[in-house]
Amino acid sequence: MESLEELAWERFAYLSVAEERLVQHAPEGTPADCSNLGGGGDPKKVDAWPASRNVRADLIRWLCVDRTTRERIDPRGIQLHGARITDALDLSFTSLLFPLTLHSCSLDQVIVLTAAKMPLLSLEGSWTRKIDAEGLKLENDIFLTRGFHAEGEVRLIGATIGGDLNALGGEFKNLGQDALTADRISVAGNIVFTEGFVAVGKVNLAGAEIKGLVDVESAWIDELNLEGAHIAGELFWRYLRKDLHQDFPNQKWKRSLNLINAKVGSLVDQAASWPEPGQLHLDGFVYDRITEADPKAPIDPKAPIDERVPIDAAARIKWLRLQFQPDRPKFHVRPQPYEQLIAVLRQTGHENQVATIAIAKQKDLYEHGALGWLAKLQSWFLYLVVGYGYRAWQAFIGVFLLIAIGSCIFSVAHSANVLVPSDKDAYTKYEASKMKELPLYYPDFHAPLYSLDIVLPFDLGQKANWRLIEKCPGDVAYWGYELYSIMQRFIGWVLLLVAAAVPAGFIKKD
Repeated sequence: MESLEELAWERFAYLSVAEERLVQHAPEGTPADCSNLGGGGDPKKVDAWPASRNVRADLIRWLCVDRTTRERIDPRGIQLHGARITDALDLSFTSLLFPLTLHSCSLDQVIVLTAAKMPLLSLEGSWTRKIDAEGLKLENDIFLTRGFHAEGEVRLIGATIGGDLNALGGEFKNLGQDALTADRISVAGNIVFTEGFVAVGKVNLAGAEIKGLVDVESAWIDELNLEGAHIAGELFWRYLRKDLHQDFPNQKWKRSLNLINAKVGSLVDQAASWPEPGQLHLDGFVYDRITEADPKAPIDPKAPIDERVPIDAAARIKWLRLQFQPDRPKFHVRPQPYEQLIAVLRQTGHENQVATIAIAKQKDLYEHGALGWLAKLQSWFLYLVVGYGYRAWQAFIGVFLLIAIGSCIFSVAHSANVLVPSDKDAYTKYEASKMKELPLYYPDFHAPLYSLDIVLPFDLGQKANWRLIEKCPGDVAYWGYELYSIMQRFIGWVLLLVAAAVPAGFIKKD
């Protein structure tokens, strides 16, 4: 039986040194290392590589597709290191029986993996152009890691990954469009964008289904779109970089995070890594908890960024307000992000933070919500009187001030002889003594008690025994005091009713 190398010579008539090594090592499942053939090991400097390192894409396809050859490939698969693949590698609609590993290679043209199936794909350290892998199905992992660099869009729309999508240290560049497009991707493991991950252009994971976690840490990234994504584990969003990157010296990093209608098991973030104002989108975002760092754990004083996850109300209100669009004064804030945060804080034992956030929600809805004038008036009144139900004591402060003001006003009315005894006999004696003497049985006037009696719904005796009178028809002073008395009674009753409505549950706090 002819060897794989002999079959390759018959099929292609000529093999480069790199191609010879590939067909020699593939049946053994060992790496075909071409990095020692001259020109250095950096795929970025591929122009210095000699022709001996060239491998035709047709040869790789032949090894993967041809029935007489693919059965001779070891289950550990094709492992090509440090080679230059000179034309488009098209494996669309193919089913590979083994992993495909192209490490530290340079691929001059597009890689097409549309609807392809394979156990594993690794492009660690390789430089590529556009990758079209829509509908790709992998039994295990995909590695776009440690020096991987893509000049053009990497498309994984609707792909199914049986393991991890690992882009640790990978670089994705596609100016003006999406750098990594993975809408509706299904990942059984984790998505890893860490340790120097770079994306110049949008990373789109809209509608993704991730059974593990999504880790975005120590990364340079412009925009991450997780709209409608479901993440069973944690979403890490920490240590994001804004300093210059050596490979992209002119790139200015402006973080944006879209979590509209997304769902995650736990949020692990960091204030220093939050997006720019107006670039955080939270409407419909659902999460089970905010995972805190151990408060007793020591924090490295030399660390450039505080590692603690912000859980206090003041910090989280700043986070929520990153939704506001500075250039859109009519931006309409939604209540759901506030209510979700309140629910999570309650579930995790931070009830003491809830009131501050609930009040901030109502304030922000008043200023930025789609409220009509009547709803705005109601919101303003509830904030002023009972702090939206969280400060019922404010109503009693209002009542106390009302009574104090009334005490002064009714004292003046009594001194001006506009406030006199209600009893006819007592009034006769009082008038005869030039408003100085009362019968012994008659209660004296006390301005504070009279003012309190006006407010209370029941009678303390002052209101029944003392009344306002006109000195002459149309007395302006009398009508002024009478009008104030009616106003104080109305305001006082409203304040007391609203205060009573809070514990009765008629005013919804959240």
